[in-house]
Amino acid sequence: MTPSSLCVGLAETIRGFQLILSGELDSLPEQAFYLIEMTLNLCVLTPNRIVYNFKLKEIILPTNSGQIDVLPSHAPIATAVDIGILRIRLNDQWLTIVLTDAFARIGNNEITQTLEKVEAILRKAEGKRQIIEVNLALRRAKTRVEATNTIW
Repeated sequence: MTPSSLCVGLAETIRGFQLILSGELDSLPEQAFYLIEMTLNLCVLTPNRIVYNFKLKEIILPTNSGQIDVLPSHAPIATAVDIGILRIRLNDQWLTIVLTDAFARIGNNEITQTLEKVEAILRKAEGKRQIIEVNLALRRAKTRVEATNTIW
């Protein structure tokens, strides 16, 4: 996300002011102007590179205490992310990433997610076989953790 991609062009700004001054927008409630840019910026990082950096509408994070659904204007929070599936809503499409060893920081409509490993790439709904494989891998990992806890 570059700073220029967050800015409105001069011509569009002038056109917006002309609409306001002409009274064409007088029938709209004041709150309509608050909700114009209701998106989140997501930056997914690994130790080696930036994996994703884009605007989105919603994200669901798996955490130790359950899933967190993050929408624009979410309260600031920093959390460890549990092994699981990160769900991202871009427009009307849901994308997923399988996570292990992650940490997320949320604030000012920005989400920074650091990952030790990205085990799967973004995939669309047609990847049902991959989702089944991911669920099996997750179950195997949980079983290993339970077995380790039982031994100790």
